[in-house]
Amino acid sequence: MILLTSVFGVTRQQLGLFWPDVMEKSDIGLPIAGIIGAWLVTVAEMTRLLGGMISGIPMTTIGWICTLAIIVGSLLL
Repeated sequence: MILLTSVFGVTRQQLGLFWPDVMEKSDIGLPIAGIIGAWLVTVAEMTRLLGGMISGIPMTTIGWICTLAIIVGSLLL
């Protein structure tokens, strides 16, 4: 974040580069991976909170599976 804020002014003002100006209009949009990642993290956390009470699966197993799903979802974000 510090690097981004330190080079943003130079890149924008001196070089005239800003990502919406450089990219094609069709490339600018909402990536589907971010939405999937956000939902994966949300569902995994709800499963972690409620899964031990609802199912007969041990809480540690649910915890590890949900942790893995949260890591994958975070990488998609």
